[in-house]
Amino acid sequence: MLVVAAVMAHRAPAQGGPATGMVVGEVVDLTTGEPLRRASVCTTHRVGATLEVRRACAAVDSAGWYRLTDLPPGDLTLTLSCPALRGPITHTLATAEVVVVPHGVVVRSWSSRNMGCDPRPVRRLTGTFAGMHVAGHGIEHFSPCETSAWFVPGDSLPPGRDVRRAWVAFSPGAVDAYGASAERASTRRTPVSRWVRWRGTIVGPGRYGPLGSAPFGLTVDSILEVRAALPPDCRLAR
Repeated sequence: MLVVAAVMAHRAPAQGGPATGMVVGEVVDLTTGEPLRRASVCTTHRVGATLEVRRACAAVDSAGWYRLTDLPPGDLTLTLSCPALRGPITHTLATAEVVVVPHGVVVRSWSSRNMGCDPRPVRRLTGTFAGMHVAGHGIEHFSPCETSAWFVPGDSLPPGRDVRRAWVAFSPGAVDAYGASAERASTRRTPVSRWVRWRGTIVGPGRYGPLGSAPFGLTVDSILEVRAALPPDCRLAR
C-alpha cells in the first residue's frame, strides 16, 4: 500500500552539474507499523549520451526511511523489495510510478506486508543429529527426530515456515561410502530415504537449497549410523 506521495523543492546541484532529483520515504510493516528494516527501494534509469542503464538502490535505515539521490528527471518505476535471509531470492513487495523533477524531492512512503524481511539473526549449532535423510532428483534434505538438538522453533523459523528441515551438504571429511551413495541417490527420480545419525553444523534460519526451499542448512562432518527405516524412538519433528 502506498502511503504518501509529494514533491518538494531542494537545493540545486553544484554549478554546471546535472539537474537531478531525489526520492525519499518511510517503509513500515503493514501489520505492526514497525520499520521494515531489511527492505530496500530500487529503480533503474538511463544516463549519459550512451543511455547507460544504471541501477540505484537505497536500504531502509533503522528508523524506517530510505533516500534515493541524483535521479534524472522523468518517469521512474520504484520497486520495494526484501532479500531472502539467505540465497539469491528477492521478494518484490510493491512497485510504484513516480515523476522526478529537476531539483525536486518526491516523498513516497510505503506500508507493506512483511514477506521475508525477518531481522532475526542467523544462528549456528554444531552437534549430533538423528533423523530421516531424503535424496533424489532436486531433493537433498534432512528432517530431524524430536530428540535431536535443534533450534527453538519460535526463535528461529521465519514467519510461515514451520517445517523443521535442513538442506544437506557433505564436508570433505564425510565423503565416504554413504556420502558417495547419497550423491548418486540425488540424481534418481525416485527419492531414497534413510534414517541417519551424524555429526555436523546446522545454520539458520534462512533459505537453503534450490529456490531456498529449506529454512536450515546442515553440513555433515561425520556419519555415525545409517538404517533403512526409522527406529521406534524417533518421531520426526514437524
